[in-house]
Amino acid sequence: MNWPCQKTIIISRCFWDYYLHVFQKDYAYELKNSFGVEVIWVDRPTRNPMVWFKEKKRSIDGITVLRPWSLRNEYENFERIDRKLFDFQISKYFKTKDSVCLWSICCIHPWLSRKNNFSHKIYWPGDHFAPQDEYHHYKDYDLVMPWIGIDEIPSEFPGKRFESSTCAGESFMQFKKNRLLDKRLEKLAHFENKVSYIGGLSWERFDFELLEKAAVALPNTAFLLGVKSDGLSKTEDLKAYLLKNYQNIRIFEDLDYMELATLVSKCDIGIIPYRISGQNLRICPNKFFEYSALGKRTITTAIPSMTRYCPPARIAQTHQDFISLLNNELQNPIDESSNIELRKVAEKASAKETIVRIANILEN
Repeated sequence: MNWPCQKTIIISRCFWDYYLHVFQKDYAYELKNSFGVEVIWVDRPTRNPMVWFKEKKRSIDGITVLRPWSLRNEYENFERIDRKLFDFQISKYFKTKDSVCLWSICCIHPWLSRKNNFSHKIYWPGDHFAPQDEYHHYKDYDLVMPWIGIDEIPSEFPGKRFESSTCAGESFMQFKKNRLLDKRLEKLAHFENKVSYIGGLSWERFDFELLEKAAVALPNTAFLLGVKSDGLSKTEDLKAYLLKNYQNIRIFEDLDYMELATLVSKCDIGIIPYRISGQNLRICPNKFFEYSALGKRTITTAIPSMTRYCPPARIAQTHQDFISLLNNELQNPIDESSNIELRKVAEKASAKETIVRIANILEN
């Protein structure tokens, strides 16, 4: 299977250098390295001329990374002048004799999707997809790839649909045992079990009350959080409260992506203790695939997208259910066949396998 275009322009809300959503870059690498596609990655625009001058164009592993300048740094707020500025800065990349694919990730570019310069146009919505409300923005795309809500896309949509997911980054998929974090984790040797959570830490998304209840119910279990806080005062206050009152809760905020993989590898189970409200209703947590890539079972709250992955994920409807599932899984070591099945889940969601499915859809 070949990718249908010689060139692909990926415009993402996430920056190339963003710490957590590295899996998006895996798609860029897969297109370049496995399909021989020229890839242009476009970061979110900046309003700062000095930032633009420094980052307007970089070459990273053979991929062109651009940072446009505009008056507004959110695509949804672009006025006509912003669109003209944006078009001017990237126009040379889509005005070519080669076939070009436009791939929008977590941001919509309707003024670009209406152009005839692109032979294929993909929209990958992300966490905030509202199929009905956004329809007039994405209706000119050829393929829409939501994590959830695919059945809510209006029937008059002329393009194709594909139920997608996030995936584990290469640090998890190609994980090799190492001694990272060994010294820091030595102090936790007296705990019978270890449970990991990796990702963002925000009071709006993360259920601090659930973590507190779990820490009380399972005092012989260390809860290890490899996180980046949103920095909001409410999040910081809740974090400080947990660290002060529970010795079996440890927070690591200085780990790089490879070290996060090491942290998960040292634990027995991965958890997703998210609130079931707001933006969490549309998410597909890539941490599930990261846990699975390392053969770690997942206990999660009832996030809608996770119903596709149950089993192997275990979904809790209440706080008590979450704690009971966690306690039960900790008492039953994973067998080799379950380990293999978890790895298969991660591989199916990988950029390598998903790109092939996307290419099939575009070509057929």
